[in-house]
Amino acid sequence: ITTKPLPDITIEDEHIYLLSGEEYSVYVDDDRVTYASSDEDVVIVNNGVIEVVGFGDAVVTVSVADKHDEVRVTTTDIISKPIINNKTRK
Repeated sequence: ITTKPLPDITIEDEHIYLLSGEEYSVYVDDDRVTYASSDEDVVIVNNGVIEVVGFGDAVVTVSVADKHDEVRVTTTDIISKPIINNKTRK
């Protein structure tokens, strides 16, 4: 019996920032791979694609057998305006 070798599990980024509606792929082409979110109120992983469902921080883990990698995900629905010299223009 020949077994298929385990795929490499490597996520390019350590920490990503996603806005509402954005997605990020961590897909690995192997049906033995599992995906998990530490907080499914923030992000879910659907067939290897991270989808924003709420706001906050979560860690997504991609695993197969004893191999795994993870990415920290921070989500938000706005981009903050920078404050310049702590002054507001009128």
